[in-house]
Amino acid sequence: MSACATAAGNEPACATAAGNEPACATPPVPPQQGTNPPVPPQQGTNPPVPPQQGTNPPVGQADGWRAPSTVISLAAAAISLAALVLSIIALVPAFDSAETAKTESERRGLLEVTAVSAGFTDKLDGVEKSTDSEKKVTGLSGPAVDISVRNRGSGSAIITKVTVSVARSESLATCGGTGGDLGIAAHYAVEIPMSKKPPFTKATTEDVRFDVKSGENDRFSLTIGPDSEEAGKAPWIGVVTITLHDADGSDLDIGPLALVSEGEDENFYPSGFSWKISPASSSCMPSNARTVQEVMQIPGITASKEFAALHRALRPYR
Repeated sequence: MSACATAAGNEPACATAAGNEPACATPPVPPQQGTNPPVPPQQGTNPPVPPQQGTNPPVGQADGWRAPSTVISLAAAAISLAALVLSIIALVPAFDSAETAKTESERRGLLEVTAVSAGFTDKLDGVEKSTDSEKKVTGLSGPAVDISVRNRGSGSAIITKVTVSVARSESLATCGGTGGDLGIAAHYAVEIPMSKKPPFTKATTEDVRFDVKSGENDRFSLTIGPDSEEAGKAPWIGVVTITLHDADGSDLDIGPLALVSEGEDENFYPSGFSWKISPASSSCMPSNARTVQEVMQIPGITASKEFAALHRALRPYR
């Protein structure tokens, strides 16, 4: 039996009893301030068992990305990514086509008239009529309108239709003889019916397709005159406005224009830059002078060369 006493300095003093075993033990060291004491395992729980040597670690914990589940996931992701890339590549041509179509649709022509004039052409076809026969002839003279245009738009301007608005149409008066039964009538691209009272609109007798590329200048000619079936022998005058109809729905008006045909009156007809007026027809000229003067006073009127010459020739009768 041994006794333990605490000496000065709080160090225990131990006496050795029989058997050389210390009679007192060193007291436990209390935990330092600020540290957490070890947590004992809860009752009923098993401590983790370390893997035995030679066994495979649990799936997903060992071998990292080489684990079967990880490899399958990576493969599936790669397939999905490849499918997405292929889908995007397949959409590119369709997108380009849509953008191209959109760009093309936004390109439009923009025609403007740079010059317009009217005068006789001698390249008309027609018919020569007698009492009991009719035959085709060429090289006839008649009014034609020459139009120059420029396309200021970003796309082509395609004229698909031409119409003529008729504001005035009539035959001038004649007093002298007009020859025999033989008659010649020219065919025009736009034939004006003499039996119809203005205003009215007449379209071309043939299909039209006039293409002006972007930034280019072009010109075309349009013949306009009295219907060959109704034309008389006296000169015809008309006041018209030409409308060019673009395929995109836009219209371009040209006019008003004053036109005159040569007729078949041997006492009253165009000659060079003037008109031949015989004394036999002089009694009818004051009426014609008033008619021509009225036309020339229309605001913005563009007279053909022959119409302007007629206006000058009739000045003495006004």
